Amino acid sequence: MVKKHRRRKYGACLCRDFAEDESSPQVIIAPKPARLLPGSIASSGLLSYIMASKFCDGLSFYRQSKLLERSDIHISRVH
Repeated sequence: MVKKHRRRKYGACLCRDFAEDESSPQVIIAPKPARLLPGSIASSGLLSYIMASKFCDGLSFYRQSKLLERSDIHISRVH
């Protein structure tokens, strides 16, 4: 499943007030949603699944990676 975030993007309009105001930016974009791990593409659902499997079900990360490989999800084990 792919989770898509739609961000509104507003550009210049034809109204006179917007065209005369030079201090405002011409294009305004909504901010991106914050990530739990900066620089990572892991979603909150994936992280909660990994933590629950590790601490509630007692599965090691090695076994979790083997389970995910069966679903064609390959995770690097390099530190």
